[in-house]
Amino acid sequence: MQRKALPLDPAALTWTFEYNTLIISYRKPAAVLQEEEAVRAELERIRRSKSTPAREGDVECVQQ
Repeated sequence: MQRKALPLDPAALTWTFEYNTLIISYRKPAAVLQEEEAVRAELERIRRSKSTPAREGDVECVQQ
C-alpha cells in the first residue's frame, strides 16, 4: 500500500475473533492485484524462455 501510495479503505477491512485469536483481513485493491498479475506473467514468460530446448550452435560456457 505504501509503494503504491494508496490510502487504506475501511470498507476492505474485516475482523473476526476465533479461538482466542483476533483475525484481521484486508482485501487488496485492484491496482495491487493487477501489478501482481503482471509480475507473475513476466516470471512465467522468463521461465518458459529458459526451458526452451537449445538450438544448434548454442554452447554452454563452463566457468572454472
